[in-house]
Amino acid sequence: MTYFELKKYISEKLVVTSGELSDYEALLFIERLCGVSRAGLLMRMHDEAHFDEKLLENMLARRTKGEPAEYILGETVFFDLRIALTRDCLIPRADTEFVCEKALSLLPENAHAADLCTGSGCIAIVLAKHGGAHVFACDISAGAIEKAKENAEANGVSALTEFSVADVKSDVLNGKYDMIISNPPYIRTVDIARLGESIGYEPYIALDGGGDGMDFYRAILRYAPSHLKTDGKIIFEIGYDEETEIKNLAASFGLGCEVFRDYGGNPRAAVIFRKEE
Repeated sequence: MTYFELKKYISEKLVVTSGELSDYEALLFIERLCGVSRAGLLMRMHDEAHFDEKLLENMLARRTKGEPAEYILGETVFFDLRIALTRDCLIPRADTEFVCEKALSLLPENAHAADLCTGSGCIAIVLAKHGGAHVFACDISAGAIEKAKENAEANGVSALTEFSVADVKSDVLNGKYDMIISNPPYIRTVDIARLGESIGYEPYIALDGGGDGMDFYRAILRYAPSHLKTDGKIIFEIGYDEETEIKNLAASFGLGCEVFRDYGGNPRAAVIFRKEE
């Protein structure tokens, strides 16, 4: 079987589950099965493919049952960085890449930042790798923190990052920061079951934002402003329908809030700041 035939076979098997992503996921699977980069693969489509057939069928069976490809492969690419994953970690998505872009545009030089609900560490690692920031990051999941530390080391930012197991619903911060950023659980409890079967593979504690989806924002805003430097910012990833709620919540703490829309036109990054006296 050539690489071309293998790609076609995998893509056809995945199309029902993966839809328009089936070709892309087929390339990812071949990369893992055959040890050939996607760039190299395109030049070798008519070469004979050598791979473990049992491993392929196991991967296909898991994917067709709805398990996300990122968990099957044990990694994803986020902001041009390879981020290793287990099911202790939420899968990083393009929504969060947009939030990182906004954060980097506001990050001063030699910044000190905190990343609350860090998961795989993807946000902290981006701020350190691309922004040169020193980042304290925490998560309630010990498994996620273990993976975040591995990712920081793999991406060369261990010296700039510190990871800790902690519950962000209480004050987990010490000192002052230029930026406090968080992609917390923000899905309303009743909405989680409606998101499709693949979401069931992701850690529930990384999804459930409580009855109104605002539990973690509310908890963090109780203490985070006191840990900001003079011109410091709090940046939240928010749900597409949470713009009004986050602005009202910030106002209830006497804070200003500007919401930025992602490339799909949805509210995504909330930048919260002290109002001028």
